[in-house]
Amino acid sequence: SPTIVVFATYYPDRSFATDDYEEDYALNRFFATTEIDTLIDAVESRYTTFARGDTSDQSLRASRRHRAFGGFSMGATTTWDVFALRPQYFYGYMPMAGESWIGREEDADSPRIAELVTAGVERAQYGPQDFRVLASVGSEDPALWDMTPQIDELREDYPDLMTEDSLQLWEASRGEVVQRLGHLAGQHHLMVTVLTGRSPEEAKLPSSRESGRTGPLENTAVGDAPALKWEGE
Repeated sequence: SPTIVVFATYYPDRSFATDDYEEDYALNRFFATTEIDTLIDAVESRYTTFARGDTSDQSLRASRRHRAFGGFSMGATTTWDVFALRPQYFYGYMPMAGESWIGREEDADSPRIAELVTAGVERAQYGPQDFRVLASVGSEDPALWDMTPQIDELREDYPDLMTEDSLQLWEASRGEVVQRLGHLAGQHHLMVTVLTGRSPEEAKLPSSRESGRTGPLENTAVGDAPALKWEGE
């Protein structure tokens, strides 16, 4: 099924890149709580989606089952924030190679992190059928050792909410993960937002505007699902 895939970054511009990516978490939180609303409005008002051009809160909530959010590394950290803070707008979540940093300000322990991560779906009174978290990480990726304890805690503390279906952890090669995510997008007719962070070195690369690359990107495919990649300026 046709799928819109939006690639974004939480860096407003290169000047925000620091020498220590851990200092960038404020940008992740800003994206998950503020910039995400701007992004949703831009896409839903421009393209044909299940919101049908209506970007009201009621409409976006009603069409949430056709919307997903995912990210790699620090993008995964943002994905967990979106799940905790904006679950009313997304059904699917795909944190890849990154754990939740929510609660860092209070030096939260594992049970408190689990409480904060599930706060949004608990507040919305969602059940395990109302969302799906498909976490993924390479079997030899160091992030596995950070993600596993958090996911185990979520399952232990919220067994009726975090079931085998609603919360999954895939350990696989990158190619296998991308193929599975593409298949999921096709099955559920999802608009997928993929968030990518950049290292300070990558942030110094020319932007698409500076390098002369402008205009919409070409049609492409994610896994076995045809997709329209669109990158907002």
